[in-house]
Amino acid sequence: FGDLLQTNAAINPGNSGGPLINLRGEVVGINAAIISRSGGSQGIGFAIPSNTVRTALESLLKHGRIIRGYLGIQTRIPQPGQATPPSDGVVVDQIVPGSPAEEAQLQKGDVIRKFDGHDVKTLPELRTLVSQVELNKKVNLDVVRGGKEMTVPIQIKEQPIDYQTSRA
Repeated sequence: FGDLLQTNAAINPGNSGGPLINLRGEVVGINAAIISRSGGSQGIGFAIPSNTVRTALESLLKHGRIIRGYLGIQTRIPQPGQATPPSDGVVVDQIVPGSPAEEAQLQKGDVIRKFDGHDVKTLPELRTLVSQVELNKKVNLDVVRGGKEMTVPIQIKEQPIDYQTSRA
């Protein structure tokens, strides 16, 4: 879940979990995986960003489990011959019944451009922003609907445990 940082720092296979540190000595991520042709530490390394780890850790300490917020929207990658979505924004393709998106009356075709004042260009960016918001907080989505810009208030709720399987 979430973004990964790409690094050329050596990560020995089977030895992930250590900190990825910048030149100022700050932890910027937790090493997670490496892609290596030789099977050694030479290759492309990936780390979980420290903000993602911090959010998960805070949830574990506070609730005893990782709790993530969600909007309840689905998007889709355009198929050949279909119009491509705008380069800045996330196009809503479906609304999950009973979700915060349905309660906020988001609609198919809405383009989410901002989340709580932060620009949104891609679905991974939107997911990251949503996952970092405190549960039950009301935020504003800047949306384009039918060519008109509008602000939609939405309350971020806990992602259901069976969320991924319920969409299948």
